[in-house]
Amino acid sequence: MFSGSNGESPLSEFSRGKIRLAKAVEAELGRPLVNWRPFDFRRSVATHLRRLGVDRHVVKRVLGHAERDVTAVYDRYNLLDEARAALELWAEELVPGSAESSASEEKKEAIANAA
Repeated sequence: MFSGSNGESPLSEFSRGKIRLAKAVEAELGRPLVNWRPFDFRRSVATHLRRLGVDRHVVKRVLGHAERDVTAVYDRYNLLDEARAALELWAEELVPGSAESSASEEKKEAIANAA
């Protein structure tokens, strides 16, 4: 979900990307972040996407979690459009007007009923 190397690898606890991200968040908040991990952002995104009505299967796709049940062997649909819509919805929640396309009621319904 977060990368300090242009998508080449995820943030680690000791990466420059984590430090840059922390500085940007601290500047926005006006206070230091204490004892945080990149996982905290993943948990927050997952929690708030569910609060916004995003289906759990779509949240799993956003987080990059693999489907491990038997149905996943047969169901090869990748949910990329729904994951994109969910992230646009999240962007709109964080910064109104920031998403490329508006978080319409139709979009909310589509990603809530993806499963």
